[in-house]
Amino acid sequence: MDSELISMIPIILPFAGLIALIIPLIGMIVRLSERVKALETHLDIIRKDLDVVEDALPYIEILKENFVNVAGQLLPRDGLDDFIRLVNKREHQ
Repeated sequence: MDSELISMIPIILPFAGLIALIIPLIGMIVRLSERVKALETHLDIIRKDLDVVEDALPYIEILKENFVNVAGQLLPRDGLDDFIRLVNKREHQ
């Protein structure tokens, strides 16, 4: 019986080696899938935040125009031209 077990060692060893390699790979795949799920969650949060910002852009534009109009009423005319140039310069950057 011992000789039968010894003769089976060359047959069993490659399978045992494959199993020893496959088990850590499965663990690594599980960890990577957890990280992917976490990244998808973060991406969903970023998308929602981006949607909120995009929805707010028209209101921000209105606020900017109102600010420029009020500043135009408060500043002397030559100061307003400089201010408008400064605002336009910042928009292009």
